[in-house]
Amino acid sequence: NGQAEEVQSSDELADGGELAAEEESVAAGSDLVEGKALTFSADNHLRWPVDGDVLLNYSMDKTVYFKTLDQYKYNPAMIIAASVNMKVTAAADEKITDISTNADTGLTVTADLGNGYAITYGQLKEVELNVGDVVSRGEVI
Repeated sequence: NGQAEEVQSSDELADGGELAAEEESVAAGSDLVEGKALTFSADNHLRWPVDGDVLLNYSMDKTVYFKTLDQYKYNPAMIIAASVNMKVTAAADEKITDISTNADTGLTVTADLGNGYAITYGQLKEVELNVGDVVSRGEVI
């Protein structure tokens, strides 16, 4: 059902929360999924996966204090607040490459966006997808 309390995204969202999608033509070497090319690039914009405040910004140049872990760490993701049972939606067209659980991000989904880009959604309550599934921008994770 793709529900969460917090969502982590390994790629920065567009400046100012802009959610505009840019159509791109199929590029050479792009990832093909069911006849559809995943052609994400640094010029694309990601859709916000949940409607919430940013709790922690991406920070790999200085450490950030994680209250729940009681430690300072680099933050390789953007952490967005969400209410319990809020549906988490795909930030772009993507193919699910991993569904796992770990100490930092809980139940986590990782997806391929194409052209070497990936996105991670963490702290999910439940996931009704499987590895290999393809989801379109805006569909429930």
